[in-house]
Amino acid sequence: MGRASDKEEIRRERAETRGHDRVGEALAWLDRMCSESYSGEYNLQVVKLRLGITDEVETLCIVEALGPDGGPVVGFNGAQTPTEALVGAVNRIKNGQMKWRTDGFKAK
Repeated sequence: MGRASDKEEIRRERAETRGHDRVGEALAWLDRMCSESYSGEYNLQVVKLRLGITDEVETLCIVEALGPDGGPVVGFNGAQTPTEALVGAVNRIKNGQMKWRTDGFKAK
């Protein structure tokens, strides 16, 4: 192997490590959000992943929660991979950017 391929391998390893760090951080935040001591505006109840079957259908992370008024709400985040969908959903909740909608199925 030459120096160029060694550098490429190092770049790949660093990128993989950054990806693992992002997932670990998102899971730590999800743990925090689900704990009794978390004082967020929304009380998370369910987190689901609807997996994309092909590259043409994205994976969807579906988050069900109780809103500030105690009513059921739902939020979505789509991405190409399950990892990106989950990390993106957690980051949206954490940053207050999740678009919550009244959960019509639970409200009935």
